[in-house]
Amino acid sequence: MTRRSTPPIVLVLLLSLLAAPSAATAAEIVVFGDSWAEGAADELQAAVRAAGLDLEVAGYGVGGTTAEVWAAMPAALPDAVALNPDARWLWLSIGGNDIFASHAAGEGSAADGNDRNIRAMLAALHDRHPDLRVVMMAYDFPNFEQSQACIANAIVYFGPVTTPVVNQIFLDEVGAVQARIAEEDARLSFVEVWGTLQAAGGVPGAPNLLRPSPSRTMADCIHPTGEGYRILHDRLVAAYWGAAPPIAACGGCATQACRGEPVTLTSTSAGASDTTWRVGERAATGDALTWTPTEVGRVEVQLTAHRMAWTDAITHAVEVADCSAPEREDVGIPEDASADVGDLADAAEDTGGRADAPEGDAAPARDSAGGDDAAAADIGADGSAFDSAAPGDVAPDSASNDADRGASASGARGDDGCAVALGGDRAPSGGWLVLVVGLLLKTPVRRASPAAP
Repeated sequence: MTRRSTPPIVLVLLLSLLAAPSAATAAEIVVFGDSWAEGAADELQAAVRAAGLDLEVAGYGVGGTTAEVWAAMPAALPDAVALNPDARWLWLSIGGNDIFASHAAGEGSAADGNDRNIRAMLAALHDRHPDLRVVMMAYDFPNFEQSQACIANAIVYFGPVTTPVVNQIFLDEVGAVQARIAEEDARLSFVEVWGTLQAAGGVPGAPNLLRPSPSRTMADCIHPTGEGYRILHDRLVAAYWGAAPPIAACGGCATQACRGEPVTLTSTSAGASDTTWRVGERAATGDALTWTPTEVGRVEVQLTAHRMAWTDAITHAVEVADCSAPEREDVGIPEDASADVGDLADAAEDTGGRADAPEGDAAPARDSAGGDDAAAADIGADGSAFDSAAPGDVAPDSASNDADRGASASGARGDDGCAVALGGDRAPSGGWLVLVVGLLLKTPVRRASPAAP
């Protein structure tokens, strides 16, 4: 694209804007942009008052400016808004002069440039004023037929074209661009006013692409009269500020969630054209929000319903818990059992799997084939420790033993009074079994008490 320099008179006007009085005003509506913004702030104020709205309008339009010029001066728009601490809305009128400049320079459509530069202006604005709402309406159809001068200007800008061609250029290169940008951000709105002046002037089929705006509502080829601006702004105010405010709601939304598991919240807002959500630093747009909590605790979700000039916001609380299964505790070896386990292992190794009786205790009677034997501790199914008697002491008749066993027939009892189990040669590997089961149950192994001879 050929680089175009800004005319000196435009630079003077821009400097005068930036050097405007710094005293803050109480305006809630800021008007910014080109000659339409410069010439129509008063008519917008009158339309607002006529609609019964107690709102003040402050105008900062500069005739002849383009979106390209303002995008190259990103502080200008947010600075103008900053002069009005109470500002809630901006009417932005820009892009028409970019059409004339682009076509006059033989560069063709200004649509791409307008898209890029208007986005840049709005990005700079919302960096400093993130909650400011913006309305755009492009323009109404021009009238290059009403005088010889207008016809000559049309030829300079577009060549030998007809009214339908010029009207389509404005529709495509400004109107469609602004509408597309507005669709992508809930803070932006586009109000279509094409054909409003035609309808007021009785032109059939308005908006009629084949006809210009009526001469009686046009001060020149591209600017309406005061009456024309008022007609347009009555339409803007009715569509934008006259829209019924939405009511934000999140009926049936979950109030509890699990960490790490997706949660979906659905808006039930009434009368909303757009819905935005905010969870911490994350923002999303749409009727539903799906997010995955990462922390346990109370999470506040802000839901904002939008419709034209108005918003309504609520805060929905979600309690996030850790719903995962508790981890199993590792099984360890008690420190006070380690010595007993070690001694038992040594004894088992020396005796072929059986632990010897403690030194000094009386050894049980053994036959000549068995040699001296020692009782070994065993672990019952209920985790109790039992003592074992020598196998030779067991009477053949188990029934008589149950009736009257005596010291020689009964196994000695452990310290806890539990009856001992009988082992000996019938369970040569019992010592290792004791070791393994003792480790698993974390039960200290108790040495066997010798049975009575």
